[in-house]
Amino acid sequence: MIIGRQSLLLFGFLACTTLHAETIHLRDQLDSVVADRIDFEPGGVRVIDEVAPSEPLGPAEGEVVSPGDDSSSDSIPEVPESESMSRGRLIPWDQVRSIDGMQDPSLVAIWPEWESLSEDLWRARTRLQRGDRQLAAPLFAKYFDRVAADPQGSELGLIVAEGLLRSRLRSGAVESLLPAALEVVRLRRAGYHTDRYAMLPQILDEEFWLVPQLAPVPTRPDLDPKSMRDLLRTWIDSPDPVVVQLAQAYSALHDSPQERLLTTDPVRASCPGASLLRAALRSGASDPAARESARETIEALLPDDGKEHSLLPWRSWFLGTSLLIEGEADLDSALIELLALPSLYLHEDPALALRAIELSAAVLDASDRSSEANALRREIDRLEFSVPSALQPDVLSTHTPASDVVSEEETR
Repeated sequence: MIIGRQSLLLFGFLACTTLHAETIHLRDQLDSVVADRIDFEPGGVRVIDEVAPSEPLGPAEGEVVSPGDDSSSDSIPEVPESESMSRGRLIPWDQVRSIDGMQDPSLVAIWPEWESLSEDLWRARTRLQRGDRQLAAPLFAKYFDRVAADPQGSELGLIVAEGLLRSRLRSGAVESLLPAALEVVRLRRAGYHTDRYAMLPQILDEEFWLVPQLAPVPTRPDLDPKSMRDLLRTWIDSPDPVVVQLAQAYSALHDSPQERLLTTDPVRASCPGASLLRAALRSGASDPAARESARETIEALLPDDGKEHSLLPWRSWFLGTSLLIEGEADLDSALIELLALPSLYLHEDPALALRAIELSAAVLDASDRSSEANALRREIDRLEFSVPSALQPDVLSTHTPASDVVSEEETR
């Protein structure tokens, strides 16, 4: 009789525990997750004292992921073991469909706001996955500042930053894309990864920690050196020294050619990406010796040895623009470097290739070679897209005013 009463009490306790469990229903055809307790964080839902499922998370038995439904994902990406041990799994918001059984009144009160965020970021992510960059970009932009403001970082932060970068990369809006690019670098170096964009092309060169399609080419005449540094202040103040060096180098984008003479390069061994950025900017300096030294650094970092490298378009652009400054004697050599961009790297960096054609045409016009310039402009019309024009150093005498940032939606 006593044993029966104990069994009854135990059954009642277990039933009560199950009754009060919170259930997180996931997208991407993943199984639901049952937890004793949850918490909300900028990066997602924290599952505390989770009741582990008997099988790995994955599509429910008998379910088929169909086109137009939630995009498939093999599993919920793991968090670092130390984080999992201390506070439990963090499920990114873009995978959270709904939550049942919430008991904490404070969570119930704020859930609608997080539910809206989870819906928006799922829509942004799936749109980008199917190639709809124009519709994805505004939703990623809406939450970027909120996610980037989290110094701890998270997989969701990487999903948002990389999503924003990918969705607007083809616009050629260099300055406006740098915050997202530097945030991707910060989070990748902090150990965060995601499988959301595994089927899309790589956008980050982890040898140099640079985004190849973000060559340091100024395009916004409305930015001065101070405003450029203010734009990147969050990453200039980062505790990660590599992120700091990259942000500092990019922040000199709107410095004058004379100011670039003051740029030093003490970190080549520890951060080749920052060395390349500084050399690229110094390649347009007002001092001939500084330009020559910068070109030597670029050639050393990006040797033309027949091997493929994602940053080789930078070599052609900065060697070409630097040689233009040297004068008429180096004009043909400069044009050869510049026109290698549309010839060899049109698909790798379409924005830089288009700028190379525009600049070459302007230089040919200035050299009374209008027939060659016109032939290049016909190529521009054939490409059927546009990007903000590069702002060239005044010493080139080809300064072309550029409009404010052109979004991909405004390209023709």
